Order: sequence, then structure tokens, then C-alpha cells
Amino acid sequence: MEKIAVLDFGGQYTHLLARRIRQLGVYSVIVDPQSFVPSNEIGLIFSGGPRSVTEANKLSIPFEIETFKKPILGICYGHQLLAALMGGIVEAGHTREYGLASLEKANESILFASVSKEFNVWMSHGDHVSQLPTSCKTSASSPHVHVAAFEDSQNERYGVQFHPEVVHTQFGTEILRNFVKRCNPKSQWTPRNRIQELIKQTRAQIQNRKALLLLSGGVDSLVAWAICHQALPKENLVAIHVDTGLMRKNESKSIMRVLADANFTNMHLIRAENSFLDALKGICDPEEKRKIIGTKFVEIANQAITELFANDNDVMLIQGTIYPDTIESGGTKNAAKIKTHHNRVDAIQQLINEGRVCEPLAELYKDEVREVGMALGLPAELVMRHPFPGPGLGVRLLCATEDEACNQQSIESICGHNELETMAQKFGFHAKILPIKSVGVQGDGRTYAHPGMLWTNEKPQEQQDNCSNENKKDKWKQAADCARQAINEIPNINRVVVSLTEVDNDLCIVACDMNQSRLNVLREVDAVATRYCVEEPKIWQAPVVGLPLQNKQGEWAFVIRPVRSIDGMTADFFPLSDAALNKMVQELKSISGVGPIFYDVTSKPPATIEWE
Repeated sequence: MEKIAVLDFGGQYTHLLARRIRQLGVYSVIVDPQSFVPSNEIGLIFSGGPRSVTEANKLSIPFEIETFKKPILGICYGHQLLAALMGGIVEAGHTREYGLASLEKANESILFASVSKEFNVWMSHGDHVSQLPTSCKTSASSPHVHVAAFEDSQNERYGVQFHPEVVHTQFGTEILRNFVKRCNPKSQWTPRNRIQELIKQTRAQIQNRKALLLLSGGVDSLVAWAICHQALPKENLVAIHVDTGLMRKNESKSIMRVLADANFTNMHLIRAENSFLDALKGICDPEEKRKIIGTKFVEIANQAITELFANDNDVMLIQGTIYPDTIESGGTKNAAKIKTHHNRVDAIQQLINEGRVCEPLAELYKDEVREVGMALGLPAELVMRHPFPGPGLGVRLLCATEDEACNQQSIESICGHNELETMAQKFGFHAKILPIKSVGVQGDGRTYAHPGMLWTNEKPQEQQDNCSNENKKDKWKQAADCARQAINEIPNINRVVVSLTEVDNDLCIVACDMNQSRLNVLREVDAVATRYCVEEPKIWQAPVVGLPLQNKQGEWAFVIRPVRSIDGMTADFFPLSDAALNKMVQELKSISGVGPIFYDVTSKPPATIEWE
């Protein structure tokens, strides 16, 4: 079979890249570059990755690049590696690029045929190609990187510093299609009916065994449940929904009612609020929280197996795991761990190694899962729900230790504060760096850095009254542009928020953990914000984050994070209308315990969608 091999150097988008090639009609496989030996491939793609080509122990290939006579495309890390293998020079950059960047293509380019002279692309890199191999020419440049793309048309070698596989890159599909054409496929590859294949694979894996499904109520576990309903005898299949105490307001009750209305049967609600909160008491580290929550799910599943299946030792556990869960958890050989998903903790991995876990959707992305769900005839209100993480509010309520509260730096002393303030003024803002940290993904690796905060001296209502609609739009654009520049140039920052309320100069870290009182306030804030966000169809997800920051009145700070995305691998912040935003803030301020309210204006990358 004709195929293009994608050499996986650990990039966050490697699987997405292979999927894009298949969508263009050529079969693609992901391979380990360190053991790969070319055979009958019609082309190779070197993926991105978290490592640096400038390192002595860089990831490379075990064969001489000159021996492969077919086209090769290098992306991000792969772009730099390809240039280095051909005799070019790669250097660490003084300026990093994360998120959207503007490119200008050269007059003649095979890879950029049918692409505009100027176009926007998705970047995530620190290093850059500083000197090209003699056989190559620059085919595109960005304001910060001269060699943003190169070509050696005679030897069919192509490199791009950006990611054409993500939806945020303009003409990304055309660029990949131009490469596929150079590979000269002789036939069109068409995937089989996806649903029937999923059903067949699930039936083959579980066979005649009993199965227990962890049903969160989100689209992933719901579609997995529907697949299993068609693959297995109903008497062999049981689902449990665990109320962890970390759910949204009335979430568990709503989930059970809606699923019952959709004719799902053999479902059990397990109340485990106290068990989860006891296990999380005093825990502040985000990775530790995720691992505790995931392990707790396994304990409850084992207990349910004992009670529901008479302690049958051969019961399969079914999860609605999708591919981004695996890649962000560092689940491929060369990938960096961004954050451990609850369905990838050690206890789950042990069950996987024992062959006791079935994950029908593990190779799919969120948009593909939704397509499958709609094709299965599931209700649109369930399939199109905003994603909600398995750990729930457990990863949306940030905590702080006594040491962090006692030893916190003043905002003014945090590294990068002066640079951010100077930069923000150019965009019409004042700025500070918040004394807390959140998770990001930069250059395919994990970061844990500070959020920057922007604000103007006008009160929110004055901003509404004094600005024209065009200026209001410009203000959001200015904030996003400032965020992009700040994150690219100030290493201590990986996301930026805009204050929706008057800025409190006395905001400070307070020692706090995962307790019922804080969760209840977050639930109320989440309920109000979600109500406004679900009315905007372009919003894909809208996390609400509780911060371990209080003002002098003892009120807590919160972040609203509406984003638009397709598959969750990349995302842009989405600005609500000014009218909706003003009403929402007024409602939120009426909730007891609610203080400063921030709006996250960062893309992914460099910031993950969730804060932990």
C-alpha cells in the first residue's frame, strides 16, 4: 500500500498531521524515527517536537538522508533537523514565536503554490534555521524569522517552521496537498466506514467479557457508551456516573435525567463527594491533584465491579479517552508531558498493560467524536455540549500552600514586570504579573509560568460608554496582540488576562485547598458564565477558573476563559459581546465571595485551555 511515513519526534500535533494526510487521500503511518528504516514510502514527514536541534543528544534519524530519494517535509523541529542534516545551521532564537504569525512567501515556491503572498500561520518555536544548506532557498519569512520555510526543489526537500496541520494556519490544507502531490500517489486511499470499524474493534477486544464504562456525561464517554451498546450484549454492559463533588451546579442530576430521556439503560449514579474531597484535602500541586482524582476513579470502578458483577475478575473497564488526552499526558515515546489526564494515571496504565481497558475513541479527536455521535443518532444537545474535564472543578480551582502565601513575591518584584508594563503601554494598557502560575505548552513542551494582567484606568462602564463598536473590537485585538508579544519576548509569562473589574493593588495569595466553601462559590460563578457562553455558538469551551488570590475584602479572584477550537489541540480566545460581558460581570459581582474577574486572552499554544 502506498503510504507517507510521519516520523514522530514528540510533537503535540503529530497524530493530527497523520490524520490530515489521510484526509488528503494518502494512507499515513506514525513511526519511531530512531528505529525507522525507509522501505516503500512515497514520502516522509519529520514532525515537530519538544527537543532542540542544538542539543548534543538531539533526536535524529538512523539513516543517511541522501539515501531517501522521495520527497521529505520537515515541520517545526523537523524543519530545523532537516536543514541541519543537509548542512544548514540552527540557532537558539532571542525571540520566540507562539500562536499566530504573519508570513510572506517568496515569488517562486512549489510548496506555496495557490497560497497568497501574505498569510497567517501557527508558530510554536524558540530555535530557528539561521543558515540554509547551499542547495536550498528561502520560500517564506516572518517578521522574526527569515527562514520560516525553505525548499530544495531538485532533491524534493521542504521545510516549514510553522504548523500547516492545525486549522489556524491559513492555506494549511493546500500546503500539505502540494507536498502530497510531489509524492505522486498513484491511487486514492479511502477509510472504511468509521463507525462499523469502531464497533468491530470494540467487539473483538472485549469479546464475551462483562464491561464497566465510566460515564462522565461528556460527549467522549457518551459516544463510547453508544459504540459499546452496538458492539456488546446489553446484559454485559454497565455504566457508572461518579458524582465526585467536583461537578458543575446540578451537573450529575442533569446528566442522569438527559441520558434516561435518550433511552440509555443500566446506568448507576455513585455519590463519592466526601471520598474525593477527603483525598484532595491539603493538596495544591496540579499534577498531584490530577493523579489523585484519576486513581480515585479506578478505586471506585473496582468497587463497582465487585458490587455489580459479583467480583468477576475478568471485567473490562471502558473509557472515553480521546487522542489529545494521550499526547498531553506524554503518552508517546518522544512527547513531553504537558499535564497528566485523569484517564492516564499509573493505575489506569497498569490496567492497560494488563489488557483490561478498552478505549474505542482513543485515536480520535473531539470533532471526529462529535461526527461519530451525530452519525449514531445521538441527541445534538448531548453531542455538542461544551467539553468538561474528567477531574471537573478539581483542576479549575487553583490552590496555594502556606509557604506560597508567606513567601509570595510582591507583584513588582516578579521577573519581567517592568518589561510587561513598558510593552503594555504601547498597546494602551497598564500591566502587572500575577503572583501565581499556570500550565502552558510552548515549543511542544510544558511550561509553568506566570499570567500577565492587562487593564485600563477607565471603569468597565466607562469603557462601554466611551468606545465605539469598532474601538471595542480593536481593544480586544490590542489585548491579544499584546499577549502574543509579551509571551514571545518575556520568558516568565505563558498567558495573559484582561481585568474586567477595577484593579485591586492589594491582591495577594491566600493559603487554600479544595474545600466545599470555595467549590460552591466557583459553581455559582461557573453557572452564570456558562449561561452566557453557551448562547454564543462559536464558543467551543468556556472554563471558569478560581484563583488562590483574594482582595482586602476577602473576595476571591476568578478567570473566564471562552475559546473557539475544533479539535482542542489549538484554540483562540473568543471575546463575548460587550453587552453580554457587562451583564455577566454585574451578575457575577452580586455573588457573595466574588472579587476581581479576569478574561483570558491567550491562544493555545502557548497557554493550555485549562489552567492546570
